[in-house]
Amino acid sequence: MMPKTPINHRATRRLPEPEPRRSRLSCCLTDPTNAARTMILTQCAACAKPLAYDAPRCVRCHTRYCDAACQHEHWANGHKKKCKKIARGGGAEQYHADKKAKEAAEAAVVACAAQGVPQDAECFICGCSINSMPRSSEGIVRGCACRGTMGLAHLSCLVRQAEMSVKEKEEWGTGEGMRKWDACFDCGQLFHGAVMVALGWACWKTYLGRPETDGVRCNAMG
Repeated sequence: MMPKTPINHRATRRLPEPEPRRSRLSCCLTDPTNAARTMILTQCAACAKPLAYDAPRCVRCHTRYCDAACQHEHWANGHKKKCKKIARGGGAEQYHADKKAKEAAEAAVVACAAQGVPQDAECFICGCSINSMPRSSEGIVRGCACRGTMGLAHLSCLVRQAEMSVKEKEEWGTGEGMRKWDACFDCGQLFHGAVMVALGWACWKTYLGRPETDGVRCNAMG
């Protein structure tokens, strides 16, 4: 009689199914009236208190406030001089996003230069550098696992590459879509540090004008 092979109960035990991952899109769509899900400026411009989604706002530039008292105070303390400029910039959300994106882009170049990223290198996307013709005065960044001359690019070129990827996905159903905003084309690693922050703000400023339930806009907030 052949001896029975002992059963490894640990190996045959069925593991519980993992819970489905809740995406940024599903979080946004399940609660579209939540201010934190649909806008970045969620504090009163005068007193910085948290705002409700339907909080009062400036008719011209859409800057939001707790109440009329905060709005009048903010107007008297300098908003009167900035209101038209903010409105011309697309409203409070767009104006703020554009400003933060510009600041983050400059900070990313400074941070990469401090880390030893060569500023005279050629961008792998457009092929331009500070020494080439046509010449580019924009700094070079790299926020991934690439080494040597790989992954060196202008931030604006990374932004255009990501925009085209999303457009291709929406129009033709091909390509990587939003992933180009998050990961390097060459090594596939997620961007990190100042480059990740800069691309995050650039992504938000690009798509915030879409409807609040738009999938790309919801992902841009993540």
